[in-house]
Amino acid sequence: MTARCYLFAVLFNCMLLVSCSQKAPAPNIERQIDSGRTYFEQGQYNAAMIEARSALQIDASNEAANLLISDIYLSLGSGRQALRTLQSIESDSYEYTLRLIDAMLAVGKYGTALHLLRQNESLFADNEIESLLRVAEARIGLRDIENASLNYQKVRDLDATNIDAILGLIAIDAATGRLEKADAALRELLKEIPQDSDVLVLQANVFVKQGRLEEAESSLTEAISALPSSDVFTEQRAGLLRALIRLLAFQGNSAEALIYQNQLAVAFPNAAAINEQMTNVAELV
Repeated sequence: MTARCYLFAVLFNCMLLVSCSQKAPAPNIERQIDSGRTYFEQGQYNAAMIEARSALQIDASNEAANLLISDIYLSLGSGRQALRTLQSIESDSYEYTLRLIDAMLAVGKYGTALHLLRQNESLFADNEIESLLRVAEARIGLRDIENASLNYQKVRDLDATNIDAILGLIAIDAATGRLEKADAALRELLKEIPQDSDVLVLQANVFVKQGRLEEAESSLTEAISALPSSDVFTEQRAGLLRALIRLLAFQGNSAEALIYQNQLAVAFPNAAAINEQMTNVAELV
């Protein structure tokens, strides 16, 4: 090795040692959470979960990261995991309390959700509509239809265009036998928002109650198509597919029912319930 090469090698090693000895820059947890939230809003749940978990490796008690993970779980239909995530930290913020109530409702803890809403009335002072909607949902879960209807009407008094309250009242009409009224209201609503999956699902439900099975099938198919795209097969999509499979099988459309059933089986290869449903559909066919 020449003297010049030796000198360059020494200098290079010195620079390498200096750079390695410098403290590595601290991970930016806010940037990871913001990135995860963006992925989540785009339906990229896997990428969102990676960012959220990376943030939690830096700070396991970070509220924003835990809220993001709970939102992902709730969107995927995993209410219990969302609840466990939220209960792993403590907070008295509005956003945390709202998610905690949503998780309670998702797992059927309606009484507990109502208790939390009463306990935190001051937090919802500036968000009365959010509180009323969740009270109504809890009341429906408790089969208290009268009070659920009153709460939905209170929401409409505050915001006549609130879609959740409108759908809640229509659903109550459908559940209590006022099918023609519910049908007419849904038709008017679909003129304004023709590709809303929630409206289409409720319309399919009304059609089934009226015995209009082919129209119910059409509405349910449209509802599935209207769901936002995502990189994960959500529980909402799976639930609608199960309903469509039962409807198709009942009508004798065996081939089409099995196509959708196979989609479920591929999405949930280890689910015993899916395999059982596959057997049930085959027996119906």
